[in-house]
Amino acid sequence: MQLPPKPLVVEDVVEALVDPRRPATDPVIQALQVAMSGFGYNFYDARNVARSNDAIVRERASNVLGETARALAAFEQRYRARNVPPASREHPLPPDESLRRLRAIDAARKHCEALIGVFCSAETPATDSIWFRVRDEQAMLYKLIGFDVQLASGAERARAAASALDAASFDDESLGPLENELEDLGRAFEARGTLLRG
Repeated sequence: MQLPPKPLVVEDVVEALVDPRRPATDPVIQALQVAMSGFGYNFYDARNVARSNDAIVRERASNVLGETARALAAFEQRYRARNVPPASREHPLPPDESLRRLRAIDAARKHCEALIGVFCSAETPATDSIWFRVRDEQAMLYKLIGFDVQLASGAERARAAASALDAASFDDESLGPLENELEDLGRAFEARGTLLRG
């Protein structure tokens, strides 16, 4: 007489699939583990979730910086319309002060665009077995998430600083908060790279 199979507890199945360090004894769970990692990649493994979250956060931070760059381009047009008079015979060139400020706005926009390129092409943690032997990948990925939080929050602050610019009151100090945020983003990204290379 054959006994009916023992009913599976959903929580046990999920835990076994999410945490591969706990070997499953149930043949059905083992078959699910093999099916889900048949190509050598388990999408539910916590390490792989952290790795994909890192990519998602970098993409969103890049999108926010893209919005910041577009806001700076629109602000440059508003500032030009308000503060750069049309050329005349007496004044064929714009005032030096306005040109200097327009160059500063353009430099900030280009800085945003450069950071977007760096974020999108950033290195990700290796997935080879030798790398796993010499590092605690899970701990490193959690540190990486900390850097991702810095990148995302810094990008949001940069966007807020760009949105707060006002053409009427714009002066040489107005870009200071935005430039500080962009510099902080660059430093956080360098520290992230040091963590991955270290």
